[in-house]
Amino acid sequence: MAVARDRRAIVVTVVTTITVVVLVAIASACRREKDEPALPSDVGVAITETAATGKAAGNAPGRSAKAADGGPAPRADAGGDWQAWWAAREAALERVLGPSDGMVRHAVIPFEFGPEKGGAADVLVFREHGPGLFAATAELIGRDDQLRSAAGNYELLIAARDDIEWGSHLISILAYTTLEERFDSGHTLDISPAVPPGSPITALLFVEYARFEVRGRRCGLLLGVGITADELDACLRGERDAVLTALVRKRVYPYTDLRRASVLEAR
Repeated sequence: MAVARDRRAIVVTVVTTITVVVLVAIASACRREKDEPALPSDVGVAITETAATGKAAGNAPGRSAKAADGGPAPRADAGGDWQAWWAAREAALERVLGPSDGMVRHAVIPFEFGPEKGGAADVLVFREHGPGLFAATAELIGRDDQLRSAAGNYELLIAARDDIEWGSHLISILAYTTLEERFDSGHTLDISPAVPPGSPITALLFVEYARFEVRGRRCGLLLGVGITADELDACLRGERDAVLTALVRKRVYPYTDLRRASVLEAR
C-alpha cells in the first residue's frame, strides 16, 4: 500500500552538483562478451529535495517536463497513469527497503528531457534497511520503454555506509541508460570518469537484489556495487562469482566504498 505522509512540502537548497564526462565508447565488456553500455555523455545533474507525499511526487507542481517544442513531454508509463504508478512504485520499494526518509531527490531537469539535455531520474533514500544507506531510482518501474532485466521492469539501487549523495547522483544519471541498454545481474559498467579523483573504484558490478510485483507487473531492484580495476578484470575473465564471494566475505557487499582496497589477493 502507498505510504502517505502528512508533511509540508519544502524545497531544499541544491545539495550538490556533479558532472560526468564520458568517452563515447567504454572499453570493458558485459557478460557473454557483450559491449559495455556507455554512460550518458556531458551530463550535469543537480538534485533538489521535496517532501514525499505518496502521490505523484516525481512530477511535482512546477517541474513537469516539456517536449522540445514546448509542449508536454510524452511519458512512457503503462497506461499513462503516472500518479498511480508513483504510489505503487514507492510502496513496493518500501516493502523491500523499509520506509524512505520522506524526501524525493528530484533531478532539476526532469527525466523526460533525456540525457542530452541533462534529464535524470528522481531518487528515494532508505535509512532503515539495515546498516548504512540505500538509494533507489524511482522513475523506471511502470515504463514500457525500459529494456528488461531477468527480474523484469526494474529500478537501480546503490548502497553506502555513511554518505549516499554521490551514489544517488550516479544512479540518477544512469537510469536513462536502462532504456537503451540491457543490464542484468553479473554485468559490469565502467564508471571511472564519474568517480572522485584518487578513488580506486572504476566500475559497477550489478547484482539482482530483489524481485516483486507492481500492479501485476514483474519488477525488481538491480544493485550496483563499486569494484576496483583488478576486480573488474577478474569479472571480465569470467570470475564474477569469485569476485562477489570475496566482496561478501570481506563485508564490502552491498556497499560502494570509494576509498577501499581490492578484496582480491595479490597475484
